[in-house]
Amino acid sequence: MSGDINESAPFSPVKFLYGLYDKYSERKKRQKKVFRRKWITGARLEPKEMLNNRPYSKYRPREEDEILRSMLLEEKSILIRGDALAGKTRTAFEVLKSMGSLIDVIILLPEDIDSGTYPFADNYGMNIEIVILDDLDRFVEMSNFEKMIEMIKAKHFLIVATCQSGEKFELVSKKIDTCTIFDKNIVDLQPISKDEAQRIAEREGIKWEDIDFDGSIGSVFMRLYEMRRRYDALEDREKEILQIIKKLYMCGIYEGNHLFPYTLIETVYMNDHPDNELDWVRVLGPLKSSGLIFIPEEKKIHAEEIYLEKVVKFNEPSSKLLVLKEMLDIFSHDCTVLISIGNKAASYSFTRVQKTEYAKVVVRAYEKALKLMSVNDLSMQYAMVQHSLGIAYRNLASMEDRKHNLERAIGAYEEALKVYTSEKFPMDHAMTWDNIGLAFSDLATLEERRTNLKKAIDAYEAEIKVETLKEFPMQYAMAQKHLGEAYTCMADMEEMGINLEKAARSYGEALEKLESINLPHQAQKIKNDLAVIFRELGQED
Repeated sequence: MSGDINESAPFSPVKFLYGLYDKYSERKKRQKKVFRRKWITGARLEPKEMLNNRPYSKYRPREEDEILRSMLLEEKSILIRGDALAGKTRTAFEVLKSMGSLIDVIILLPEDIDSGTYPFADNYGMNIEIVILDDLDRFVEMSNFEKMIEMIKAKHFLIVATCQSGEKFELVSKKIDTCTIFDKNIVDLQPISKDEAQRIAEREGIKWEDIDFDGSIGSVFMRLYEMRRRYDALEDREKEILQIIKKLYMCGIYEGNHLFPYTLIETVYMNDHPDNELDWVRVLGPLKSSGLIFIPEEKKIHAEEIYLEKVVKFNEPSSKLLVLKEMLDIFSHDCTVLISIGNKAASYSFTRVQKTEYAKVVVRAYEKALKLMSVNDLSMQYAMVQHSLGIAYRNLASMEDRKHNLERAIGAYEEALKVYTSEKFPMDHAMTWDNIGLAFSDLATLEERRTNLKKAIDAYEAEIKVETLKEFPMQYAMAQKHLGEAYTCMADMEEMGINLEKAARSYGEALEKLESINLPHQAQKIKNDLAVIFRELGQED
């Protein structure tokens, strides 16, 4: 009889409630890290929640405002693009504020997370739900950006994003397919005339001689000429602190809202002055008085991006590549900083001339970080870095030593799969298999074509087996597209009819998903591929 008795511990309501509270507390911590503001209506949106401590004056309505409002009412995601200081964030704020209780907004911070799913707060309102991604170029550097976008789309949220024109938008375009997210809904903010800028300056009581006008409304309020004068008036030690902050900024070594902890600044300073402790009391007074920084949190400095880029100068010319290498050496024993350096170098490798050199910095940074952790100690972070390292190796393979770097990429992805199991992290598991498939497809162009294509097919099929993938139609469509491409290549070597039919089925699955989420441009590409396959099948018959 005793063998039939259930000897498991009795249910404890107290322990159950504590368990729920612990999960709730953990979720709140994660949300605090990645959300500047959780769901609120447009009417309750405050300037500081988007503009921080930037100058806030009477708003000058733009012609683009009504266009943006109309797009949002039509439930379209939009990207606001413009030069530095064009007023992108201010325009987004004013448009969202003007829509009042018609919308609910949530403001995200560009922070990596070490959890299986992005911790979106639940919103049970009936309004249009909008996710704000200010400075989109910073978000695309996140290790989990694609997963975040899939989560946003799966929940049917709209996106309002801002991005600077030029190099930063080029980076975004190379990292993501902007048409997939925004279709053609990109609104460019136009420059203002000098006459209008002078009228604004007079109205706001700003001396024109203090302004370095560049066609943007922001250059009126930021008064770059005056800020350069203040910078030049600082002592060498104070300038050095700002130069260190600029180096940290260039390498992506800061917290979400351009916050630079004292400890990071001290690490760089002590590297240059090993025998001198930094006297914060002495340097902070003049720095705060200059207006170039402020202290929003204890022992953390905020510095405006535009001041770091256009006001703070190095004593000697120093390229981004040299600064990355310098910080890589200084922070060689700081895992978190090394990952930030790797992420930033990866972005530069997409847009800079010395792509190979930047790609090698990426690999070095991630490899150094991995030596400071183990799969057991920091499993999720370990997997994220291995996955990023795989991407870095595949990127480097496009530039040099193709075979060797592709093999190293596959090895890194396989290492990530030790953590990214289909049970615990289904989407990460699926996306890693997708990258393995792409690497084997690349390898098939170099050697053992049949063998490597079969391995690519196995990888894509392992990806598609993940049931959760079907909840993310864009990712599912891309998986089927990649599988179709692999079967098409295999058809050139064996069982042409059978493999083309398999390719057609995969393309058909991809087409169905793309049409279901209204992506006509991507769907047309699949239709073109299907047309080629049907012609081939017809010829064979």
